[in-house]
Amino acid sequence: MRRRLQALGAVAIAAGGLAAGPPPAAQQSPQAPQASPAPQAPPAPAAPGLIEKTGVALYLLDIEVRDRSGNPMRGLTAADFVVRRNGRLWPVVTADEFCACAPEPSAAIATATQATPTPAPATEEPAPPPAERPLVVIYFDFGQIRPDGRLLAVEAARHWVRSIRVPGDRVMIAGYVTSRGLLTLAEPSTDEARLLRALDDAADNILYTDLFALQLPERVDECLHRDPTTCPTHAKTEYDHGRRSVEALQLFMTHLGTRPGPKTVLFFHQNEMMETGAIYLQRDRRTQYERVEQIGAEATAAHATIHPLVVAPDLPGGTMQAQEIGFAATLAESTGGSYNRGPLDLDRVVEAATTGCRCRYVLGLKPIDEPSGSVASVSVTARGVKQRALYRVRPLSVEDRFLRQASAVLEDPGAATDLGVGVAIRPARAGTSRWDLVATVAADARVMALEPQGAARRTGGWEVGARLQRLDSNAVWEMLATSVATTGAGGAPDTMVVYEHPFTGLAPGRYRLSAFMRDRVANRFGGGEAILDLPDPAKGGVAGPVLLLARTPRLVSPLPILDRRSKARDLPATSDAGPAPSASIVLPRGTRLRFESWICGAPGGPAEATARVLRDETSMLRFDDAVGSPAAGGCVPRADEIATGGLEPGRYLYEIEVRRGLERATPYTTPFVIAGDAQPDSAAPGNARPGGAP
Repeated sequence: MRRRLQALGAVAIAAGGLAAGPPPAAQQSPQAPQASPAPQAPPAPAAPGLIEKTGVALYLLDIEVRDRSGNPMRGLTAADFVVRRNGRLWPVVTADEFCACAPEPSAAIATATQATPTPAPATEEPAPPPAERPLVVIYFDFGQIRPDGRLLAVEAARHWVRSIRVPGDRVMIAGYVTSRGLLTLAEPSTDEARLLRALDDAADNILYTDLFALQLPERVDECLHRDPTTCPTHAKTEYDHGRRSVEALQLFMTHLGTRPGPKTVLFFHQNEMMETGAIYLQRDRRTQYERVEQIGAEATAAHATIHPLVVAPDLPGGTMQAQEIGFAATLAESTGGSYNRGPLDLDRVVEAATTGCRCRYVLGLKPIDEPSGSVASVSVTARGVKQRALYRVRPLSVEDRFLRQASAVLEDPGAATDLGVGVAIRPARAGTSRWDLVATVAADARVMALEPQGAARRTGGWEVGARLQRLDSNAVWEMLATSVATTGAGGAPDTMVVYEHPFTGLAPGRYRLSAFMRDRVANRFGGGEAILDLPDPAKGGVAGPVLLLARTPRLVSPLPILDRRSKARDLPATSDAGPAPSASIVLPRGTRLRFESWICGAPGGPAEATARVLRDETSMLRFDDAVGSPAAGGCVPRADEIATGGLEPGRYLYEIEVRRGLERATPYTTPFVIAGDAQPDSAAPGNARPGGAP
């Protein structure tokens, strides 16, 4: 997603009163209906780090200021600051002060347990309003934490939540694991019980275990003591693995910038190093320095201070400590944070980062005329005292901001909820050892914002992007389309806009499809993801079930693979009624549902499949066999449909059971929720019939 937009395919849509065309520079396709020129994009809203004041866009720099003794400096004005960007003066226009004292941990605990609060001493500054307290983010880099470090990290976070956190402070818990990308374990909350449950999950969930991180001591031992010829290979793979972790942290900072207010990030890690080749006695130019600086720039724009926290002792021989400290020191310096040198001072650094008195200033700096892709270093002097931090900044163009936002949504689709986006991986054919499938992204056309263009029409536009990953390998495919839509004066029709891309010859394995959709008029993002296991057709298994909306009015358009050689072009859509992925498993009563599966017989004999709908473990509907049983080593598709008008609101489970010979039946399930009354459909419930268990 880092390629420029000139290389993206432009998709045209035309049906049901909704028409879309390519950007003005694109060539009109003779098959496509006449489309209006693309409207001028509205001014982009201020990105993190920008604010509008009296018509001038000021760059906002969020800093903490201390004197030579380490005490907060109060009462400063713009004239008290000298700011330099890459050594050159950067004029300060405004300076807004936010000074506050967080209660000490012991005082906070006492206050929380007393029946009648004790008045604060007259000399103590009153607690600031919640908006002035930073959001505390606990971030676990599971991709770079071994089991010993994971236990220490989670226990340190638990101790902070229970004993150090200031009551009322909002806390968010997030992380990264190589096999799944960015994870939100707990949205911002003040509920201690909820936070502790999320930390319990962080400690025990096997899905957050990274085998590559676990095997680091073994790789180092093999290189240094058993087989020196492996050193270059281990150095390269270590660098690549670490690069993915720091790129994920950068994307997380981009996403964090969409949340208002200051943030304090407690970044727990273990294997992060500046020059990974050093532990394998390799001297090369591959370091994480440039990416760490980029993280610093994203954090500065997000008003976030990062405190890197290493959570386990060094490897025997002390080979990693210098690299860990170099990584942590650079990252902390670039955001005004602090760092520890090992587990012994972990709690001390965490406590100092989140308690005590501090003075935060938001400096409004002269706008930068030309955005740049390079990172600049910013030093701050306050009343003659040069501050310790050397902040990193990188003013971005509108296009760069969009690409970073899109990448962040692809990593963590669940965090982008402004638009409902449905995503599905639909198997299309099974060969003897490979699969064909279709990656599908959909949204309701009615949620798109449209601008009036005269009295008779409205126009809008959006981008749709997707990333298909095979989670047990490094295979990745990226797709992106842009659309410009024109409708009548009445607005968008009641239809789904569906984007699809077919894939052929994919190996069995676990696949993840993540997607985003951005409404350009409203500058709103939505995200979604789907995960599907494709079994080996020769060994048997089930691909699915995949939940879809059945017989839905839709406009189906291509979703081109992102390629530098791609050119903007007009690709016509087709209008029909067919299945589309749902943006949610919570559905109004009356929605017609479709469940698609592929059933593969095992080598020992054919497979028999039965399906039903359950509520509270009670069978509500059962289905006639839609297809014959697959033969040994073969796969057949199955599709079951339900008209939900006759179902009461509540939670349901579609279950397909597969039995091979005398083996015990294996269930494959997908949940759905009927939310409430809607227009009941009059159609029969597909091939379902009422009854008990089959």
